Amino acid sequence: MQLAIAEFIYIDNVPMMAIEKQNQQMISYWLEGKQKVVLSRFGDSLWDITPYYHRKLIIDFSTCVFPDNSRLTDLKHKEVCRSVKEYIYCLLGTGLGVRTVYSQFESMKVLLIWMVAKKDYRQFCEIENAKEFVAFAKMHISRAPKNITRTQQVSKRTLAGRLQALDNLWRFREKLRDTLLAPPWPRRTAGSIAGRDNYDEPKTLAIPDELFRQLLQRSIEFIETQSQRLLETQQACESMRVKAKDQRDDKLALPIAREFGYSGLYALRTAFIKLRTCCYVVFASFVGPRSSEALSIERDCIEESSITLDDVVYPLIYIHGTTYKGKKDKKGSQVAWLANEAVVKAVEVLDKVSAPYREALHAEIEVLEAIPESRRTKEQINQLVVAKRSRNKLFLGYKDPVCCISRAVINQDLKRLCREFSILDEHQQPWKCHSHQFRRTLARFAARSRLGDPKYLQHHFKHWSSHLTWYYMRGDVDKELIDYMDDEYRRYVEELYQTFLSKKVPLEGGRGRYMLEQRDQLAHYVTFDSLQSLASLIPKDMRIKAQPHSFCMTSKHEPFCGAECLYNQTKCIDCKNGVIHPMHLPIWQDIEKRQQAILSLSGLSEAQKQDAQDKLKRIQAVIQVLQKGEHP
Repeated sequence: MQLAIAEFIYIDNVPMMAIEKQNQQMISYWLEGKQKVVLSRFGDSLWDITPYYHRKLIIDFSTCVFPDNSRLTDLKHKEVCRSVKEYIYCLLGTGLGVRTVYSQFESMKVLLIWMVAKKDYRQFCEIENAKEFVAFAKMHISRAPKNITRTQQVSKRTLAGRLQALDNLWRFREKLRDTLLAPPWPRRTAGSIAGRDNYDEPKTLAIPDELFRQLLQRSIEFIETQSQRLLETQQACESMRVKAKDQRDDKLALPIAREFGYSGLYALRTAFIKLRTCCYVVFASFVGPRSSEALSIERDCIEESSITLDDVVYPLIYIHGTTYKGKKDKKGSQVAWLANEAVVKAVEVLDKVSAPYREALHAEIEVLEAIPESRRTKEQINQLVVAKRSRNKLFLGYKDPVCCISRAVINQDLKRLCREFSILDEHQQPWKCHSHQFRRTLARFAARSRLGDPKYLQHHFKHWSSHLTWYYMRGDVDKELIDYMDDEYRRYVEELYQTFLSKKVPLEGGRGRYMLEQRDQLAHYVTFDSLQSLASLIPKDMRIKAQPHSFCMTSKHEPFCGAECLYNQTKCIDCKNGVIHPMHLPIWQDIEKRQQAILSLSGLSEAQKQDAQDKLKRIQAVIQVLQKGEHP
């Protein structure tokens, strides 16, 4: 039997057909050869949309529960239930991501509770004033609400998601039988109604530099120091189970776990999850994929290659995976990311850690394939396809049965890892790490490299040449990541200019002292909010280039300084373009130590010694300003 995933085909007139025929409309099915095995029909209370996603995903309309404990699928709610199904079917046919459609249904439950319980509406067309729903949507509503008059309010993001259904009902009104008769809020959107007008703020935050450094460093150290012991423990446990011909008896593994230094099987399983999460941190930090792409990587995904630049051959390492976002084919398309040795180590460890899971999957596939095709249930067909998809994956876990772990699981594991590693935010609370934050963090590194300071990505990727930075992704261009880079670059430059204009930040260098004088004058008549606005305008007239010890800031019509200051950093102290910021303090402290080492050398002439002493005094004056905010 050959299983294939049926591509979803949207037919515009399906919601308009007769109800009897509509209920028989297929929503999802598997293809067994030329025969279709139906998983879901329009009239079912469960829509299995797994064929359009890379993991099991089901829309259960009965999970919408009203205050009287009735459900959306009950007979008395048949009209509104049919309208909701037509709406969800419409969203599936418009090309939205399946996960997005699922989230839209979850957010829509609050609208349905308001319609039925508060207004006694049975159809969307009965909604006359959509703004009445806004106050209700702000409240926390549980899935089975006994009290719908709670005063605690949800976040703006959650509120916008709940209001989005009304926007979509009007947007797709031509495809729906039951829809709004007028725009819900003319010339406005759900986001603006929810108070989310400032779209410049990123939805996902980058991990702060210091926290990211700690997290990545601790993860690499854990892989290097603990992976070998864990893998030896795993191998010993598996050998004992094979010898005893019992793959499921954990009691056999308990003495071995204690022999290798673990208090019990729970501690051993926790350590394996920690190791898997550390591998994810390394992979996501150096590669920057989406969580779905990271979790899609399989065995034998490493490819070694090379590139020749200026007659020099540089070795390259690629990691092959699958990208899903923006692809019409829900199976995704193949892509390769540039990586480094740390990623290779993480992938090799994952390959060994996931070996027992893959063996369990192969055994499961054998059992399912032994069942005659005619006797397989829909659940068994679904289970077989999911098992075949997962059998070569690296991020595997037990979820009765074994399968590829989900984004929710890895996000939970990342938060636990931050707690165990004591990665704390400014409030001394564990950093709420999210899988998508690594893309933002990588984008910030790339944004800084665009200022002319390739050391960020050179250190990040360990490349010998900064040219390799932009030879990042082979195949499809990751437009989202590029947009993140552009956004982070703009934000980073504006934040730099805001600090230049802020009276709280000491500056040195020729242009730094000039800006000190100018901002003292601006402070008399410009508020801080206006300074932020001014900072956003400066990049239109000025250019800035980052160096390890300073910034070079010129007008758009003037060239940057040459490379002399890289060898003699004290030139920037009086240079008209030089701006020395407190972030450069560690560099100047290192320069001070090197200058003191020069003074301690024997054999210096008096002129050389005097010149070294003069430079040391100037360096120490810069350090004093940056440390205390004093300007001599």
